[in-house]
Parts: sequence; C-alpha cells; structure tokens
Amino acid sequence: MTEKDESFSLEPSLTIPQVMTKFSIDAFNPEKSNWKTYLKRLNNKFALNNVAEDRKVLYLLDSIVEHVYERLCDLCEPVEPESKTFQELTEILSQFFQPSPNPISERIVFQNRIQSEGETSADFAADLKKTVKAL
Repeated sequence: MTEKDESFSLEPSLTIPQVMTKFSIDAFNPEKSNWKTYLKRLNNKFALNNVAEDRKVLYLLDSIVEHVYERLCDLCEPVEPESKTFQELTEILSQFFQPSPNPISERIVFQNRIQSEGETSADFAADLKKTVKAL
C-alpha cells in the first residue's frame, strides 16, 4: 500500500458513527390506543434502549400516525414540532388527548355505575377504581 492508501485501514475507526439500536413500537393511533398508556410504553422503550434525550423527539414524531402529526403541527403553530423538546410535545399531546376531566361529571358517572349482567366483581371493582382515579 502506498501512503495515499493508508486511509483504507481495516482497523476500527473512531469517526464511524455508532450503529443505532432499532426497536419497534406500534404507531400511536387515537382510535386504537390510549395516549397515557402509549406514552408509558414509549418511555419504557426509550429506557430499555438507552435513547438519548435529543433523539426522543424524532422517535415520537415517527411513531404517530399522519393525522396525529398534522394535528400536532396545528397545536404547535407557529413553530414546527421538531423545534420543541420531548417534554413539551408530550404535554401538548397529553392536553389534547387526555384533557382534564370535569369532576362533577366524573362523580355522576361514578355514582351511576351499576355492575353489568355477566360482569365479574373483579372487573366491576377495577372499573370503579379507574373512575375514582379520574375524580
């Protein structure tokens, strides 16, 4: 090899970027998923795969369906969602998909909840606990 060919070394180079670990998660679709649950699962994936904070925004934007991305763009106006932090985006989406419940209406739902025919006691109790959390 000549001196000009020395850049073609078989030794590992420090300039080669690290290979990104791939993981998969279903796209968030509000017709099929609960936002709060989806966000918990996404954060778990980030923790398992040691996703850097600066990459979380891109993963989030890649993991939402098109009409949700369009709505997010509307909610972020006048700036693009890519310019916001992961925390800011999740707060915006949380306020949109999980608005604060009205305590009066939630109390009425709780008080009027009757165990359905064929519903187990455990399912009924779990649903009551879920309703109480919203109060």
